[in-house]
Amino acid sequence: MRHEEIKNITLEILQEENDGRFISPYQIFKRIKAKDPMLAKKIEAAYYPEKGEPPTVAGKDKHFTIIAFITNALVKFQKNHENIKQEWLDSMDIKIGGIQPSAPKITIWAWK
Repeated sequence: MRHEEIKNITLEILQEENDGRFISPYQIFKRIKAKDPMLAKKIEAAYYPEKGEPPTVAGKDKHFTIIAFITNALVKFQKNHENIKQEWLDSMDIKIGGIQPSAPKITIWAWK
């Protein structure tokens, strides 16, 4: 799956948070699921969910989760959209949607 396939919906979701509120890639994916369930299923089929042992991408030693895919897409979109703002959140001791982030800090995103 290519980042461009989620560009419009991802930018739309960020713009809907028009008060400049920051949201996580996990929250963005939840909104994609609500807005376009078929696209969410396509993403889920291409990238591993957060739980369990992720498969290795053929020919690479990297694991790609849905959240990593969305984060990488946002980094890419940010290059052409100066309104996309990224910050970091200390994710120690928090859960988002019942999931404890595996990294000690996570990206959060807003349209400003």
